[in-house]
Amino acid sequence: MSAETLQRNLRSCARGLKQLQHRFYKNKGDLHMLHIIYKKYPDGVLPSVLAKHMDISLPTVSQKIGVLEESGLIARLPVETDKRKTVVKVTRQGAKELDEAFGEFLSTCCRIYGKLGEEKGEQLSALLEEVYNYIQEELEETE
Repeated sequence: MSAETLQRNLRSCARGLKQLQHRFYKNKGDLHMLHIIYKKYPDGVLPSVLAKHMDISLPTVSQKIGVLEESGLIARLPVETDKRKTVVKVTRQGAKELDEAFGEFLSTCCRIYGKLGEEKGEQLSALLEEVYNYIQEELEETE
């Protein structure tokens, strides 16, 4: 297999994986942001910190926060030490929906694994971990 074929296959898998993730969540473009807030900042996060973490502009973050807030998935809370600032935090409803979406996604992954069979599934998992480690090495070398 050539490097071009490997690259094409990795991109196709990444695209398919992203499509699967989005299938299980109604606010497709905001799934990543909700997940980051939920996992990395359970006590809340300033929008500016979130923008840096996601490497996107503050206006884009503000727009996505507005969509998530309207859906009841996050809430804006005043910062205790500076009432002019707000942090965003995932609501119970947001956590519930994210957990449900993840459960459905995981179930789909299990069905795919089942179609591969145990041996091929284990091989694929090991290969993907190896590829990930190589990618991390390349990133470290280029920093």
